[in-house]
Amino acid sequence: MSKSKLEGVLQSGDLEKCRDFFMGMPEQERRKLAPDLIRLYRQADKGPTYNAAEKSYSFDNVAVDVLGVAIFSTGTAAEIKKLGWRGEPENEMMLAIMLDRRPEWIQQWVDALLESPRFPWYWTTIRKLYLEGLIEKPDHPNYTLGMVVGLQPPGGAFRTDEPSIEEAIEADRSLLEDEVWRLFEHEGGTDVSLALADGGAKEWQKTLILFQKKGGLSRERLLNCSLDALLRDFNHFRAKWFSSFYDALEPTPEENKSQAGKFLQILGVSAPPVVSWAFANVETLAKASAIPADDLAAGLLPVFQSRQKGIVKKALKLLGTLAGKRKGEASQIVAFALPALGHESAEVQADVLAMIEKYGDVSDAKFVRSVAEYVPVIAPSERKRLDAWLAAAGAKTESPAAAPASSASFDQADLEAIDSQLRQLYAIDDLLANRQAGLLEIPAARFDGTEINRLAGKEKIQPIEDLDELIEVCSRLIEDPTATNDVERAIDGISRLCDQKPDDFQRRVDPLLRRTLKLLKDYHLPFQGGGPQEDLLGLIYAWCTGIVLEGKRIKAKKGEAILVYKIDGEECKTHDAELDIPLGFLSRRTLAIAQRVAQGKPAQLWSAPTHEGSWIDSQTLVQRVLDSSGKPSDDSDAILAILRMTPDGREAALAELKTASTEAAKAVRYALGAARMKVGNSAPLWIAAARSRAPWSDDLGVEKAFPGLGADAGLAARYETKIWIDEYKHSSEQFKFARFSLNSIPTVPETLDPLCLTPRFHRENRFPIEQYWKRGEAAGRTVEGIAWTASIWPQARESLFAIGACTMGNNLDWDGAEWHNKTFLEPLLDPTTPLREIGLLLLAMCLGAKEPGEHGLATDIAIAAIEDGRLGSDNLGAILSQLVPSGLIKPPRWAKTLADVARISALHGAVVHLALQQTLVGDASSLPRDYAKLMELLLQLSIERELSVTHPDCRAMLESLKGSGKGPKLAKDLLKLTAAPESGPRILELALQQRISAVQLQVDQVTA
Repeated sequence: MSKSKLEGVLQSGDLEKCRDFFMGMPEQERRKLAPDLIRLYRQADKGPTYNAAEKSYSFDNVAVDVLGVAIFSTGTAAEIKKLGWRGEPENEMMLAIMLDRRPEWIQQWVDALLESPRFPWYWTTIRKLYLEGLIEKPDHPNYTLGMVVGLQPPGGAFRTDEPSIEEAIEADRSLLEDEVWRLFEHEGGTDVSLALADGGAKEWQKTLILFQKKGGLSRERLLNCSLDALLRDFNHFRAKWFSSFYDALEPTPEENKSQAGKFLQILGVSAPPVVSWAFANVETLAKASAIPADDLAAGLLPVFQSRQKGIVKKALKLLGTLAGKRKGEASQIVAFALPALGHESAEVQADVLAMIEKYGDVSDAKFVRSVAEYVPVIAPSERKRLDAWLAAAGAKTESPAAAPASSASFDQADLEAIDSQLRQLYAIDDLLANRQAGLLEIPAARFDGTEINRLAGKEKIQPIEDLDELIEVCSRLIEDPTATNDVERAIDGISRLCDQKPDDFQRRVDPLLRRTLKLLKDYHLPFQGGGPQEDLLGLIYAWCTGIVLEGKRIKAKKGEAILVYKIDGEECKTHDAELDIPLGFLSRRTLAIAQRVAQGKPAQLWSAPTHEGSWIDSQTLVQRVLDSSGKPSDDSDAILAILRMTPDGREAALAELKTASTEAAKAVRYALGAARMKVGNSAPLWIAAARSRAPWSDDLGVEKAFPGLGADAGLAARYETKIWIDEYKHSSEQFKFARFSLNSIPTVPETLDPLCLTPRFHRENRFPIEQYWKRGEAAGRTVEGIAWTASIWPQARESLFAIGACTMGNNLDWDGAEWHNKTFLEPLLDPTTPLREIGLLLLAMCLGAKEPGEHGLATDIAIAAIEDGRLGSDNLGAILSQLVPSGLIKPPRWAKTLADVARISALHGAVVHLALQQTLVGDASSLPRDYAKLMELLLQLSIERELSVTHPDCRAMLESLKGSGKGPKLAKDLLKLTAAPESGPRILELALQQRISAVQLQVDQVTA
């Protein structure tokens, strides 16, 4: 075949003619043509072409498509894979080519298709290749799941005019022998599953039932397989398909009876809706005496370990009925319910105790011992009742460990040794005054982070000293960049060691460079605000090759743009750079370093952290300034260094930097606290210096020199919160969501110097506050991106917490899986990070988050903050009372997390108890649904800690509750409680001990 004929075929753009050109061609001849075809494909696939008249863009699809067919007809499996989905022929053509070529690597290629995210699209092709005998039947779950979509009726995903599922199976009835049964073995995922494919039409359900009625599928096996699928503990949404299918088969009472054992087993799965469905069947069978009593009692055991209150109460009622019928075995039957004594609901515990009192055998020593094991976890309100039963049974029980007596006071010498300023900052003197006045209040520490030592307990960061260590650290970080301290070590190491290139340099860095190239081509493109991984890859590439990668912007549709990078001869594209956010500043800084590194010019970075937490010791920074004659690597390096400088030790550092000849050095002196300094010409430098000097205060001199640049420029940021109910209708349903947004004041202007860093945390102010989804993106959307953003300004992270609050405040119900969000909370674990307005708001919101990682971390932070003094009854109560009427928080979640906090110690319990009293105030009608959950917790803590409700506004609210509902009943119980005389003084002693210990720990860490 002549090349000129092939060129004509390619130029024609006729896909069928191109396919036919290669039909019957020997494999050796095909392979000779492949390299040129691949080169032509790369030239044709240049990205979008912009049409100015139509204001749109398009790809050169004709050339790409016909070359795709040609490469598919000549390439290897690896070469075909590089085409991506855009270069692949349609299914029928793909199949025809493969049937003609019959390459030896066809099984390998099919395996790769099944691993592709687009595996359903390939199902018909794979099926036909199997029927033709070219491949073995795949054992991959995606082969089965692909059939779910691959056989969908017209209008389904990837289909246009294909036969119905029934017709497709009729045409290939061997599917009924194996593939159909495999559907019950695989759950699927967010994109492909039976539940998702069936939707409202339920075509798969109808089709399988139809074939059952025709005799093609065994009814008994379908019933069994449906229940077996539920036993595999699938996600509740995907599991529902199998329970619905079972019901759609309309099983007879006899068929259900035969499945009684499986129904009982399903009670042990994790999906609450599935458990409820199975329990309903168990309940029906039990009422018909279709389940042996012993099997029923044992089978209900998993339900009693469930957190679902409703189903546990139903199961207790069912078990109680059984115990009543078999009084001779009642005690053994009730024993199965004992795990419910550990339920978080006191109401459930009360139901179990009622069964114990009615049917428990006090002469059964084993049963009595089993009951006694639950003494430590029983709710305080039910403790006396349990103790009375155990006493009647002659069992000895130990009371919960008593709190330290008030006589076990703190050491007066320890108190007197504490500096008077620290006593004020940690509210120790206030606690002493409360103790003297007999007032049970636990005020929080009030430091703002500028007047305490921020390096306390922080380990020093060791700079990278040699080439081997640098290569090892970089090799690790390009795969996992979450350790931002190491990212900064690597950036600093490359900056300092870039001129050290021995004769074997290329050999030593070759593995690192090859992996870097692979990641870059996989769209980890640098210097465009993506995060530390992307920027580090670009810096490593510049270091190893001397080439700086910068994207070229080209126009795209709707006024957008894309960036095109040339990497190792290949073009890679991404969306336009996001450089207005703080991560964009870090990208600019890394790009500036890369440009210098590519020239082999080493430099010590001013901005390289010296301690954990991204801190730079102030005296070390001064030494760097002196060593460089006041000339930083570039302005971005100086700005970041100033913001990372620790507030302690500045007076001594300023004494060493007596004069400054460069503007950057002068800005450092100003940040250190130098007086009577004239503001220079660089807004970015002097804004950074003002924010580092006094982060929470306005700097009128800097504001006068550079007016109107927004929050955290010359003027410190202030915040307005807005919470509102967002309503919309979909079909006949109406939905309501509580939305949250923050407004930073003053507003950041549209146009801003790219290096004005601290105002960039507030750039989302440009959007209307109702566009809440746009107001939380300033830290990126990855764990490492948020962590790197947090490293910018460790002294004052309120602006970071504001981004986190906007992000997490609109996803408290976990509308979307945003696993990276909890990274916003992590700085709050640091005992030197002050709990100011926005950090406290973020913490309180996340205590009410649905996602376990978020509320779990928030709970840990609250526990630690009470121990180190940052969280007291005053600030916790204030933020809870602010949020509870907003509709943003669901009280049962708070009740759960606050209970976890309270059980840590008597001090923790008292802080939560006092905070709840500040929360449950005002008109009860203004409180959210389920507010009684918070009242339940308040009651349990009152009994457990021997406290009473003393807050006058809380008592007034409780007294206003009338009627016979749950709230009024709890109110009556709370109002009649009286506190033990020693409880308040004992708790204040504990608070003083804890606060003194927190201060001593910090002082000791500083000394060390």
